Amino acid sequence: NTVPNIVSPGEINNLPRLPQENFKCSCGDRVAECVFWSKVFERWKKSSGEYEVQSTIDNMNSFENFTSFSVWVKTLFKASVESKSLQKHIEGIYGFLNSTLIESKKTVLVDISKNPLRDYVMSRNKNIDLRIIHLVRDGRGMSWSLNKFVKKDVKQRPIWRSAL
Repeated sequence: NTVPNIVSPGEINNLPRLPQENFKCSCGDRVAECVFWSKVFERWKKSSGEYEVQSTIDNMNSFENFTSFSVWVKTLFKASVESKSLQKHIEGIYGFLNSTLIESKKTVLVDISKNPLRDYVMSRNKNIDLRIIHLVRDGRGMSWSLNKFVKKDVKQRPIWRSAL
């Protein structure tokens, strides 16, 4: 977050896991204890309501699990018939993104999730000027990154996994 006017909250697809896991913010605090994220969630709850925030978080996998063929079919079908539940989800995610922009006092938000289904869903919101950037990483850097991760992680993961 050192670039003027740009905020990057990381991977937004981790949103449902934030309360249960010890995710750390770039400030070093756990997300649950971070001053910035506390303000974002407070603003989001104020603008959307506690129930809507929780509903958005709970329903993320049912609309954005891009590894599930049935979720793809369901989301694309609901988008084609202008489903109220999908529209509520889009509004909920927009509320989170907007709260993040307001609290950060930035004008551009970069989500580093690799989720094409969310991109499609969010492209249906007229309030969002969505730009998709396909960034191809050098395979050597990816291998080095995964190699460092394997040394820290308890589960041993093969380095060839980066080719998939």
